Amino acid sequence: PKNVGSMKIEADEFIDLYNQNEVDFVDIRMKFETDVWGFNFGLKIPANELPDNLEKLDKEKLIVVACPH
Repeated sequence: PKNVGSMKIEADEFIDLYNQNEVDFVDIRMKFETDVWGFNFGLKIPANELPDNLEKLDKEKLIVVACPH
């Protein structure tokens, strides 16, 4: 999307929001990607499975995703 630059969040801002329980982290990378470089927190829902798992997302929080791009 054209607005992707404006949708990014800096690491220090994410950490502050995460520690205040105001943000959820969702890793949407595929398993082979998270096997190489994964996080030990947050939800792990590959992008192709995301539409079937939207109920797992807290719609009251900012949702931050990790993706391969």
